[in-house]
Amino acid sequence: MAVPDLVADRERPTLQIKYDTSTPIGAAQFGALVHELGKGFDRFARARRQRGLRLVVVGAGLGSHWIDLAVIGVTTVAGAVITYRKEIYDFADFLGKVVDMAKTLRRAEAKPADRKLIDAINAPVASGQATQVNVMVLGGSPTITINQQTAQVLWVSEDQADLEEELAEPTLAIGKRHVDEAPALRKLEGHFGTILDVKGAWYVRLEGQEGVLNPVSLAHGVTVEDDRAYLFDGHWEGRRYVIRKAERIGS
Repeated sequence: MAVPDLVADRERPTLQIKYDTSTPIGAAQFGALVHELGKGFDRFARARRQRGLRLVVVGAGLGSHWIDLAVIGVTTVAGAVITYRKEIYDFADFLGKVVDMAKTLRRAEAKPADRKLIDAINAPVASGQATQVNVMVLGGSPTITINQQTAQVLWVSEDQADLEEELAEPTLAIGKRHVDEAPALRKLEGHFGTILDVKGAWYVRLEGQEGVLNPVSLAHGVTVEDDRAYLFDGHWEGRRYVIRKAERIGS
């Protein structure tokens, strides 16, 4: 029996993920995106007791990097594949809700596997390979838009998200004190926050970013210590905060 021509089904509702690229996206990152989307949809379908449904790739292209996906079910006796309109819209809404959690203090409510899915969607923007990603059902408005600014407030990995939960505090830790115990710090100009050593890599939790951990690069000659507060002179390079100068705060 011939394989049904899914691409020819113009009535099929299609979910598109499209990156505005500044450099080519690596095959590993694009492959991880497809892998996590497939697993994410399987979890989504199981939770709704919708058996026999699959998320399939029905198109992909370059220029900007894009991928089209559809939800299909079983093949009928006549050989036609049943496509599902409501389910693709519901899955798009699900992705939007998880991203909204990731942008706020509610990100701990998302399951670890869903964090990995959003990390895969976010990765090309966070790494600077893309300037923006839009997720939408074709013909509608974007359900998700992540640009380089919003990418900075999404977590980088499941391990980092778990660490953020462990380190989460109502106020920024400064040494063994809190901002509320050191009101003079509120008058400082520029960025200040706490440096953390996470599995051999430096991260910073900046004041005013609701506890988000950002990966750090240190300029030549800059030294820092784990779990110490600093006043920084730095700039952003994509998702990474580059520190040109770090002045320690407190004892």
